[in-house]
Amino acid sequence: MRKLLRISAILIILGCNLKLYSTAKLFSPHSEDQYTFSICAIFKNEAKHLKEWIEYHLLIGVDHFFLYNVGSTDDYLKTLLPYIQKNIVTLINWYDWKKIREENIYEWSLGVQIPAYENALKLFACNKTKWITFLDIHEFLVSPADDNICEILKQHEAYSGIILDCDCYDASRNKYMLPPRQLLIQTVELTKLLLQNPQKEVAKCIFKPDCCKGFTWPPYQCVFKNLQVPQRVKKSTLHINHYINRDGLPNFRGKRERIFVDHLSMTDEEMNQIFSLDCEIEDLNPEMGRIIPKLANKLGFELGWGY
Repeated sequence: MRKLLRISAILIILGCNLKLYSTAKLFSPHSEDQYTFSICAIFKNEAKHLKEWIEYHLLIGVDHFFLYNVGSTDDYLKTLLPYIQKNIVTLINWYDWKKIREENIYEWSLGVQIPAYENALKLFACNKTKWITFLDIHEFLVSPADDNICEILKQHEAYSGIILDCDCYDASRNKYMLPPRQLLIQTVELTKLLLQNPQKEVAKCIFKPDCCKGFTWPPYQCVFKNLQVPQRVKKSTLHINHYINRDGLPNFRGKRERIFVDHLSMTDEEMNQIFSLDCEIEDLNPEMGRIIPKLANKLGFELGWGY
């Protein structure tokens, strides 16, 4: 009887271990390298967007990506394999037990998103990277002040982290433009920030993993050791461009007055006043103008006239 109990206990332990390994399969040929600035992201069926997103962030100083795949059925591995082989990407196949997140975002956040972020922080970030941030694949870090984000991070070395504001861009018209826009970051149509469900919202912060004590949720955000407080930076220093409607149809609501502005000189309240008048803001976006030719060249795209 005791022998049977011991065998049962061994089988239970083995079963738990097998379940863990099937949940998180790790692909990274080099495990001891140290990184200055890394990004962690969760993705599903976004293969066609991954290359632009990765190459863009490499151009501005990111040196590693921890990418959590939750049940993709597209050809994501073909896109990511060259980066994995160069030790630019660590790929983790993460179990997506809640297949359709929209059915219950609360369950998806608690069962898939938050455990993935915790896994990235505890297993990788604390020992591998000096700075890290959590982004979505449709979010791009933008630095008007410097082409290399690591230089900005050096200026904030005394802080546990920096908090970033977001701007929202409507990418629905890109493929209908003449010539069509080849890159997502060519989008210039600013739109009002979407109302986020707090259960799936992640407070945007670049932080030092070794200063992070834990997290609160919702929204998902860092709690720092020794009551350290992260510093909020101005948009003119660093911010996030959030692109919506990447694959959607354009919203043709008739001709609207178009206002050309450098939105970095405006407050959120001023921008919202313009949106409330049903006007359209076309951002001059000079910071992207520096990156677009370099990124297009990396991706082998012809930009055409007046990109």
